Amino acid sequence: MQSKIIDYFLQISKVPRESKKEEQIRNFLISWAILKEFEYKTDKIWNLVVYIPATIDKKNSETIILQSHIDIVCIKDSWIIHNFEIDSIDVYEEDWFLKAHWTTLWADDWIWMAISLACAELESHPALELLFTVDEEQWLWWVSHFDASLVKWRKIINLDNEDEHEICVSSAGWEWIEFLKKNIFSKKPTFDQYKIVINWFKWWHSWVDIEKNRWNAIKFMFDFLKSLKEIYPNDFEFVSLRWWQAGNAIPKECELIIWIKEIFPIKEILEKLVENTRTNYDCPKINYKIIKNIERFPVISTRLNTNYDFIDMFDDIKIWVYKMSKNILWLTETSVNLWVINAGSDWINILFMPRSSISESLCDIEKDLTEKWKKYWFEIILHEKFFGWQQDQESDFVKQIFEEYKKVYWDKAKVVAVHAGLECWILVSRIWKWTEAVSIWPTISNPHSPDEKCEINSIWNVFEILKSFLSKFI
Repeated sequence: MQSKIIDYFLQISKVPRESKKEEQIRNFLISWAILKEFEYKTDKIWNLVVYIPATIDKKNSETIILQSHIDIVCIKDSWIIHNFEIDSIDVYEEDWFLKAHWTTLWADDWIWMAISLACAELESHPALELLFTVDEEQWLWWVSHFDASLVKWRKIINLDNEDEHEICVSSAGWEWIEFLKKNIFSKKPTFDQYKIVINWFKWWHSWVDIEKNRWNAIKFMFDFLKSLKEIYPNDFEFVSLRWWQAGNAIPKECELIIWIKEIFPIKEILEKLVENTRTNYDCPKINYKIIKNIERFPVISTRLNTNYDFIDMFDDIKIWVYKMSKNILWLTETSVNLWVINAGSDWINILFMPRSSISESLCDIEKDLTEKWKKYWFEIILHEKFFGWQQDQESDFVKQIFEEYKKVYWDKAKVVAVHAGLECWILVSRIWKWTEAVSIWPTISNPHSPDEKCEINSIWNVFEILKSFLSKFI
């Protein structure tokens, strides 16, 4: 069966499936269902359910749903050419890990897609409903439009956690807060214009890695601009600042364009800030480039009091962990990520993503951010909000899976909560509140980054746990 999982993996890894562009992988799954003579259905936004009949010994067992998402995070190193709409990824094995050259591995979530398909061929299993959902990595748009009549179940195993030893029973809620402002291009260049690029911060997941001692490239640039304002307030003008790849990855790079009267004093400030960041954060490889622009862009007027107000707006905004949980000492309770900035085109576009396992804290951050930015005359867009949810750890469902985990991992097996938003929690908390759910996963390191890797032995371990659980489930 291990070879079957690898075979499915190799097939799936060849299929591009960026969020909102999942047609190719959905067609692959439908073709598989037709070949195996399994019934399948889709809803109006193309979520897919494949119905697997129970084996003879499990005809009277309750149905289990195995849920995974079919889209992936499209992150690559900036210096390579890769079109995520048409190109497959270059997967290789090294030191018992699966890796990809210069892109995300797509292990999130191809591993569970492959394991779900393999489970349909087990010798003993209850009826299964394989739910493959769309657009999980970006906007979770499918949640509000999913046709609940496609499934009839009371137990769900979400296949989207990141540590083989863990059974996850709780996750955080979150929302996107967007700030927009129309630009006016007014001033003509008076100083020389330079592009400053900061890069080689570590890639990392903006949810599960938020408490790690790393840093945000966008916030670094604002710290740099603040230093310029304090030391050389009349020797530079802001032109543009840009970053965006994916909302669930902390920014690794950022590009700034400014007019500069004298480059060498500015370079000294930048070098000092880079060195301080290397020392104080786990970002030993960060570096920068300064490029003199031939094409000179005008400075933007943001309808603020001065050009520097744009810098001041970020001075009192905390980007990182706000609060740790009192009940679970190692768990981040509340945080904020600054993940998109596009300042310098027709609009200033800035997005924050607050998260919290406490609903009141999520609302407090929303109120705090919007009140601070209203005074700068920004248009504020509050995107859909998702609250957290927690499964009863003492339920028979959790205990049954935990017993299977202990047989493999002994004292390493544990029930956990995470500072992330998992699909099963949204399903349960918003649609079927009587449903029980857990989330499990092989071990993945550095998800949502080109450094992503998946431990091969963990795939086999978790599959064997799932295989044993399904064969004993009543």
